[in-house]
Amino acid sequence: MTGISCYFVFGFTVNANILKALLFIMPGVIGLLGLGLAISSAVLLLKEANTIIDIGNNLVIGFSGGYFPLKVLPKWALFISSMIPLTYMYDSTRAILLEQNSIMPLSKEFLLLICSMFGFCLMGALVFNTIEKRCRTKGILG
Repeated sequence: MTGISCYFVFGFTVNANILKALLFIMPGVIGLLGLGLAISSAVLLLKEANTIIDIGNNLVIGFSGGYFPLKVLPKWALFISSMIPLTYMYDSTRAILLEQNSIMPLSKEFLLLICSMFGFCLMGALVFNTIEKRCRTKGILG
């Protein structure tokens, strides 16, 4: 429905670049689900869901180039941003849709997104299961 509305109101059409961008977005989003699992385990321990989610969300978006370009980040922050899958998802999507230069070749960014998808999902599941078991044994779930 949104696509039809955008077509008639803005003249928007789906082209190969949008489909290519979606190919990069999908593994990035799946990787972020794993990161979300890890962050949700902190909620189990600290019981402050809104605070943890707000801080985690702003840090991830800030370090990944969501608020400003990566070029303005100091070197120590670039190291952190290189470990977040959202960085490569933002960068590849900008490079494809806006025809900008990416920080590395798109094929390498895609490979990183695929690897981070599996890595972050595995890490998130392991962290969450470990914290959940600890909370169950201490009786602090709920």
